[in-house]
Amino acid sequence: MERWGVEEVTHGELLNRFLAEAGHPSNALWQDEVRARVSRFYRLNSRAITSLTNLVGHKFTATHMTFGAIHEMSTTQGYRRLMKLAEHPVLTQLLNGIIREESAHTKFYLSIARLELRGNELARRLARYVIDRFWQPVGQGSLPKQSTHYVIATLFGGEDGRDIAQRAVSERIRQLPGFSDCTRIIETVDSICSGPIIQLT
Repeated sequence: MERWGVEEVTHGELLNRFLAEAGHPSNALWQDEVRARVSRFYRLNSRAITSLTNLVGHKFTATHMTFGAIHEMSTTQGYRRLMKLAEHPVLTQLLNGIIREESAHTKFYLSIARLELRGNELARRLARYVIDRFWQPVGQGSLPKQSTHYVIATLFGGEDGRDIAQRAVSERIRQLPGFSDCTRIIETVDSICSGPIIQLT
């Protein structure tokens, strides 16, 4: 997990470098600016999750791992869609490397989630309750909703984008114990993509 934390930061730095080279430089303190924009609610929510983990203990591991699996899968598929839509040779090479690392993260989260959910009714009920009621797309809460909705609609809008979200994220989560009828992920994508898309300035 410590290594992955470093990898995630590196992914951001590489993409930031690509944008700068492409003529869209960011502020030198862009990472600090991103952290400063994280809402108070998001910070409080993160503390609440930590407290819940300490309270419930081991049985919350399944929820944490399922949550992580959804985020890692949707991020990976978002990169795949970006690669296809952009068709930029340098970005493609960069994203292929990032995708390999994100795929390893996904495999870990899915494997542990499956182990923790199997044969543990309480863990399944808790994980399903949290995902159905509290799961939000990657970045939601730490970024303005307008920004995350724009990204999701751009990457997963249209028939091809929705098909990827359905097959590569929603249906894979439905293979986990207790999630066979879970539609939270694809319903969220559909809701965002069917609404008005506000262009970012």
